Amino acid sequence: MTLPSPQPESSAAQALETAIESHPFLVGLKPDHLRALKDNALMMRYEPGEVIFREGEPANRFYLIASSARTTAIWATNCSSA
Repeated sequence: MTLPSPQPESSAAQALETAIESHPFLVGLKPDHLRALKDNALMMRYEPGEVIFREGEPANRFYLIASSARTTAIWATNCSSA
């Protein structure tokens, strides 16, 4: 019985790995933690103005911003003026 040869990683998988390894927020994580992120992460692209999440929604993931050409507006709710 011959086992198949290992397949090279796709360029998308390599880009994701590079993004995780080089993201400033993740500097100093242990290799096991980085590996867990790599094994469970998805690379997503959003259009300008597209809503990614809304304040108060249940959280089932977190986002690392790889690049952004614009500043994101964060709207506060339930604020009272003095």
